[in-house]
Amino acid sequence: MKCEKCDYQIPEGSTACNLCGWERKKESKIKDVTKDVEVNKKVIDDKFFVVSTQKLILLSVFTLGFYELYWFYKNWQVVQKHQEKKLQLFWRAFFSIFYAYSLFKKIFQSAKDKGYTGKGLAGLWAIIYFLILLISNVSYDLFASIEEVGGKISDIWWIGFWILSFLTFIPLLAVQK
Repeated sequence: MKCEKCDYQIPEGSTACNLCGWERKKESKIKDVTKDVEVNKKVIDDKFFVVSTQKLILLSVFTLGFYELYWFYKNWQVVQKHQEKKLQLFWRAFFSIFYAYSLFKKIFQSAKDKGYTGKGLAGLWAIIYFLILLISNVSYDLFASIEEVGGKISDIWWIGFWILSFLTFIPLLAVQK
């Protein structure tokens, strides 16, 4: 690189001219870096919130399903960035049982737009998610009322439905593939 003031050859990596003392401005590099960051940010924003299988399973189980609400919230956040209108992210995550289908459909559509060739079974995974939540929440009340009237429910049923309540992450795993 040559000095803009005296045309002396400046060594690579040097910030000033050894002959006249002129200092090279750093503005051009800063602007280029800023443009690169903006381009990379846009690429990152186009992706849905995806976590590793192990992380999703462990956090879903150990937080008793609260991590799934966070998963829904983060994915609705990505959808909102691409839409003109403001979404109620918290409520869409909180009532995920009702909004799962529309989010799953958007995720599968985005994947298809990017070259995903598999079947986008958003409806199937939304139904599975709905049924797991419904059965795991209703079964406890149902079993309690049966025992209240004198019926006996085997412990294996109690354990089975208790385990089922922890499996709501399964549709999320399938959708985020």
